[in-house]
Amino acid sequence: MKQKNRIGVLCYSLMPATADLLNRLAARLTDCQIKAFPIVMTDISGLDIRFYFRSTSFTGRFWVLKRGAPDGQLLSVQLTLVCELVKKSDLIILLGLQSVPALLTTVLARILNKPVLTINQTMPPAMERKRSWLIRWPKKFILRMAQLHVSQTKSTDQTLQEVYGLRDDQLIYAPFDGGGQFFKALLAQHSDTDRNKTRKHFQTRPDALVFLFVGTLIYLKGVDVLINAFAKVCSVHPNSSLWVVGADGRVDGQIEQLRAQAQRLGIREKVLFIGPKTMNELVDIYRGSDVFILPTRKDVWPKVLVEAALAGLPLITTPATGCAHTLVQHEVNGFVVPVDDIDALADAMHRLTNAQTRKVMGDCSLETVQDFIKPEIEADKIVEAIHTLLKEE
Repeated sequence: MKQKNRIGVLCYSLMPATADLLNRLAARLTDCQIKAFPIVMTDISGLDIRFYFRSTSFTGRFWVLKRGAPDGQLLSVQLTLVCELVKKSDLIILLGLQSVPALLTTVLARILNKPVLTINQTMPPAMERKRSWLIRWPKKFILRMAQLHVSQTKSTDQTLQEVYGLRDDQLIYAPFDGGGQFFKALLAQHSDTDRNKTRKHFQTRPDALVFLFVGTLIYLKGVDVLINAFAKVCSVHPNSSLWVVGADGRVDGQIEQLRAQAQRLGIREKVLFIGPKTMNELVDIYRGSDVFILPTRKDVWPKVLVEAALAGLPLITTPATGCAHTLVQHEVNGFVVPVDDIDALADAMHRLTNAQTRKVMGDCSLETVQDFIKPEIEADKIVEAIHTLLKEE
């Protein structure tokens, strides 16, 4: 009996979207054994996992850079994990280039002559070039050492070729589902969500205009800019609320500064810090709000924008994400405003105080996001890349 090919996957954590993708790969690769090697521990209770995985107790530490393009880097070596991954795998997948562990994995794999496939989502070329050399140079080394690369967005294609010098024949395009299929199913399960009940739960009036942010409360997310812009909107539209959903960051957490900022601006009672919520709870929160805003200083392809679009919300973000001008189309289903531009963000928010504009743009968001949720094509193309490398062994 032929031994199954062992595929080891280095990933950040077993988030729902990651588990969903690996489940789809496992269903297709019946002649292979897939084992995930997550770097950071997450709560996997309630997840349907159909692949093997290595447990970890590491909770994550980050080094945050604020000069140039704001950025963050995972502080972890994980030598034991890396050695086990390379030793017990015939082919290695880097699901995102996870800092030092990805670098060590690539070097060891090259020494042991084991193929490496990278799966990538990046920022657009202009933003990627602004990142610190401490991030770009190791990333370039990893990409040059790996044999084949999956590109998951059109801007990633551009970045991998223009910034990192990869050839077109080294790339396979697989559209990034971004957890869309998973969240779409949750929306269907909660089709009877009572919008007014959600607002009542958060002590928000039924007729209030609710702006929503979802994400970890760290500098990179730009929540400080959002609060300043929201204060301007409140001066003209006092019947507005801002829901801020997400945990405080373990490093560079901002919640106390953000609360103090809202207090100084006289809008503390209008800014609700909701804290972290489960995916099921997020469904109700998206449906209870009117406009979704991610004023990020650095993001690749934020799943929250996919989720908000599926919930039919107009979107506001910045060019610092690969979603800009693709999932978020300026003046079509929302607005793309410059990073750190309070006035431009406030103006976009003002324009979405019009109910008809919100309705039209929200409908466009739902229509646009459908083009990106192609989980079967995503999985098929990644499997194609895996088979290509296995044949070359």
